[in-house]
Amino acid sequence: MEFELWQIIFAAVIVIAAIGMGVFAIRSAMCKGPLISQAWTLATPEQREKIDKKAEYQGVAVVFGGLAVAFLFVAGYILFEKQWIFWGALIVAIIAIYFGMMGGLKRLRKEK
Repeated sequence: MEFELWQIIFAAVIVIAAIGMGVFAIRSAMCKGPLISQAWTLATPEQREKIDKKAEYQGVAVVFGGLAVAFLFVAGYILFEKQWIFWGALIVAIIAIYFGMMGGLKRLRKEK
């Protein structure tokens, strides 16, 4: 199988993005680095004191870890052009976002 130059370049860029997301997910799982969570970002300083940072970091780790895997699937799809790889990427991304949203809703219900 011979790859075209654009496929190699595009797949390489996506793999680099996936590695970046994976590193961010690992650091978030260790509760290190910036906390990129909607609940944290939109909270007032008083509300931030009440938020469980560990749970927020875990939610961010799940989402970014899942998206890193989905990006690797996309890179594989670009190179090998197999339809099942594309659907695998879509399913992994949907699952990651679902778990991230459900964790956020669970924390929101817990606060009320």
